[in-house]
Amino acid sequence: MPTDFTIIISNNDLPALINQLTSILEVEENSIINVSISLTASYTTPDILITLSAFFRNLKLRKIDVHGTIFPNPNNEGYLSRINFYDSLGIKFQEKYPRKSSQGKFLEITNFNVKDDFRIVDQIILILKRQSVLDTDTMSVLSFCLGEILGNICIHSETPNGGWAVCQHFPNQRKILLTICDTGIGIHKALTISPLYSEWSEEEAISQCINEKVTNGKGKGYGLFATSNFARTNQGNLTIYSGNHFLKVTNSNTSVHRMNFWQGTIVNLEINTNIAVDVNSVTPNYSDYRTDYLERYEDAIIDNLWD
Repeated sequence: MPTDFTIIISNNDLPALINQLTSILEVEENSIINVSISLTASYTTPDILITLSAFFRNLKLRKIDVHGTIFPNPNNEGYLSRINFYDSLGIKFQEKYPRKSSQGKFLEITNFNVKDDFRIVDQIILILKRQSVLDTDTMSVLSFCLGEILGNICIHSETPNGGWAVCQHFPNQRKILLTICDTGIGIHKALTISPLYSEWSEEEAISQCINEKVTNGKGKGYGLFATSNFARTNQGNLTIYSGNHFLKVTNSNTSVHRMNFWQGTIVNLEINTNIAVDVNSVTPNYSDYRTDYLERYEDAIIDNLWD
């Protein structure tokens, strides 16, 4: 007999969603489950939707047969379709309007692997170029950070499912929200591969992962370090969820909190589109990143890159 589960999302609290998903993790392989998802909020944020997408796609790897029904807020249904939420779950939905290109506006829920992580960075950079007033120096550091975060998933997560990315611009708030996630081994397991960190607890691993040169040897240890510095200087927010903990970085505070278990890592980055950063305070070797950015994204080639 199938096992029934109900998920109710009345707000955009990601740890609360992860808490509801925990019981499904206990289901054994080759099981059949029925899931009822009620999206009662007037607007469901992209980080909530992409987390659901990654979670249920990962169940297929465990040979769990998922059936169910989604009950969206009627005012939210078109948005859920356009951001590819239904498509990511394999649900057919007849849209009532012709689709327009999302380029330079938003990035739909997208599954990626090591072969196309630069394509995802290109799409996000185009959104930032068209929807923000960030200067070239700020953009060059941000492009480096994005490349490192996506690269971390491809290199460290060890998931056959690849990674997931979504990016949306909120013009009235002058913000861009980017979420990148995976259902891999998580930060603690990835870091404690190294003998230097083999004794770290999970809380230590997630609190230290944003420090300079903290790596398991497969990278340089600058990605999350630079991204956390960027979030502080931009007065944005960086939140990293992995295992039973999440780390929150703001311009005034860094804190670690407990939560229910997430298999893998979720990175939420909130960027203020009207606040530039002091690039020298974000990362060393800044001039190298600026050169890389100009070579890839300078105006002379921008049309060829994205068209």
